[in-house]
Amino acid sequence: MKHSTTRLERGSVLLIILLLTLLMSLPGFTQTSPVVAGYYTSWRVFAYPPSQIPMNRVTHIMHSFAYPDASGNINHPTYFLDPTPELIQLAHNAQKKVFVALGGWSDSGGFSPMAASSSTRANFINNITTFCLTHGYDGVDLDWEYPANDADKQNLNLLVSELKAHWAQVAPHLGLSIAVAATDWSAHYVDVTFLAPYVEWFGVMTYDYHGSWSDHTGHLSPLYLDPRDPGQCGAVDNSIYDYYHNQRGVAYDKLVCGVPFYGKKFTKATEPYQPNKFRATDLLYSEIVVLSGYTYKWDSVAQVSYLSGSSSFITYNDPVSAQKTCQYAKDKAIKGVMMWELSQDVLTDGSQPLLDIIGEEMLGGGSPVPPTAPTNLTATAVVSTQINLAWNDNSSNEHGFKIERSTNGVDFALIATTAVGVTGYPNVGLTPNTTYYYRVYAFNGAGNSAYSNVASAATPPSGGGGPFDDTANIDIPVSGTVSGSYVNTQTSDNGYESIQETEQAVGPPSNRWSFLEHKWKINVTGGVSVTFNLEAYKSANVENDNFTFAYSTDDNTYTNMVTVTKTADDQTRQTYTLPNSLSGNVFIRVVDTDHTKRNRVLDFIYVDHMFVRSETSLGKEVIDLPVSLTTPSRFALQQNYPNPFNPTTTISYSLDRDGDVSLVVYDVMGRQTATLVNGFQAAGQYHHTWNAMGENGLLA
Repeated sequence: MKHSTTRLERGSVLLIILLLTLLMSLPGFTQTSPVVAGYYTSWRVFAYPPSQIPMNRVTHIMHSFAYPDASGNINHPTYFLDPTPELIQLAHNAQKKVFVALGGWSDSGGFSPMAASSSTRANFINNITTFCLTHGYDGVDLDWEYPANDADKQNLNLLVSELKAHWAQVAPHLGLSIAVAATDWSAHYVDVTFLAPYVEWFGVMTYDYHGSWSDHTGHLSPLYLDPRDPGQCGAVDNSIYDYYHNQRGVAYDKLVCGVPFYGKKFTKATEPYQPNKFRATDLLYSEIVVLSGYTYKWDSVAQVSYLSGSSSFITYNDPVSAQKTCQYAKDKAIKGVMMWELSQDVLTDGSQPLLDIIGEEMLGGGSPVPPTAPTNLTATAVVSTQINLAWNDNSSNEHGFKIERSTNGVDFALIATTAVGVTGYPNVGLTPNTTYYYRVYAFNGAGNSAYSNVASAATPPSGGGGPFDDTANIDIPVSGTVSGSYVNTQTSDNGYESIQETEQAVGPPSNRWSFLEHKWKINVTGGVSVTFNLEAYKSANVENDNFTFAYSTDDNTYTNMVTVTKTADDQTRQTYTLPNSLSGNVFIRVVDTDHTKRNRVLDFIYVDHMFVRSETSLGKEVIDLPVSLTTPSRFALQQNYPNPFNPTTTISYSLDRDGDVSLVVYDVMGRQTATLVNGFQAAGQYHHTWNAMGENGLLA
């Protein structure tokens, strides 16, 4: 019966469809949609007025914070109600709801004494009901941080049950949500079993798992618990699935998880799970994304982003990790997600990357319009196995670009997806003496743009193939005294370009320090492997001042690469592996590391040889186009063959979806030996032939 196609089964399907259609036509039947609740704080209203909130990205606005006193009166900042008429009108016009949020971390002191007395509970219930009806709020979010004992636990039960009983008589349309802690540390005094029937959802504050209070650094809001976390401090999945659902029995459709629009900066640390003896500083997402001098990293276990600097570690959620949290919410079929808080991801151009990706992932709809098509696509054969693409970005609302390739100009297949703002792509692993055709389109949540023009190029016959060593072609002086020029950095000949520090000239001498900044520009070929190489040394000094080199593709956001600490030219190079998608103009910057007041010695950095090496083959066969046009049904990594191998081995794997891929080789001691893939790949089957060469250029 399971595989038959009888008339009965077809009729059953038709009957089910008819029943669903009938139900949906009945009065009062509504399809459930996920909750996307954004906290809107009173203290940010002047920088972020109600008119700036993109209502298509949310379902609920949580206007924060009013608060009860011990007598049950409702208090709030003097300016709290100023935006309320406009806020509620805009929300209601968009068919969204506005809840008033009560309490919060700083103003929850009145809850415990108010809830302890039947008379003050009654006063609170009358006051908050009048408050909502007078100002047009659609409900209340109780944010009592936190019930502290069994008496508070019981009194919260009484407060909520009496409140809902009163509303059933006078205001049945008002909704109730309760914000709860992410871990048992505070949540065990909230009787979620008793309260669940009364609330629309529990907003689980799945952030602040690490902070100043923890003795080690860690992620603010990891999706999954990392075994390396010495405190096992928690994660979204740990709170939602393990604690609230499995341990405490809360139904998924009563749970909302949180996404922070802020991050935390730990000093004297560079990675998660390092000792922490200092206060962590909160930073808005809008402040984090403009920082320079950090390396962006992705924790593949915790499934969250972070920044690593020379002496600090910043934990935060970027659009990728926010999207993964939303996908988790949908996979678990929980009620939805909430954000703290709405204004914290607003960039200087007015865009809100985190809110955009959350709204699109949870509610659909995407951007108002698809992006404008890219133009002026060009294809240039670099070597027999590589063609570089370039195009003009004509859109301000794309989420990225998709690149398609053909060998006949008719049948095209997707080979790559880029991030927003990218205008070039090196297509490697090609067949010599072959003509390839390309076209590109932009995409966002509203759909795809039209295609660009088709560009073609023919790879030359086999021969050559690099490596290509690209050197600086211009100096960009910023601060410091320069001797020599970029020309002196193009060969290893003991002829140096030197830059001497200058002194910060503001204030008395006791407040001054020496510093340096200098930049170069290199036109990078790009390839299978792209590596920064530096032969340089510094002058000896007693201030422990070193020099850090970083790279950028836009001369704005820089990623640290290497730090020069040696005080003599030992004829060796420091290296850093760059993204294998890197090509075109790349900016290199050097800065000193010590800005301590009174450290005024004018140190030197001497650069003998600096270049970016692009390998078009490293014993690695990169196949951008899937071997089969049929998408695999699952991810799989096959056994390499031959094994043992000499001198090469082939590693095969299949991807069931597009995504970022890392293929890393480790030795038997667990040490990283070589990175074969680190970037985006389309769904398909792939083969890599490795010649056992490690990242240090030696046999592994």
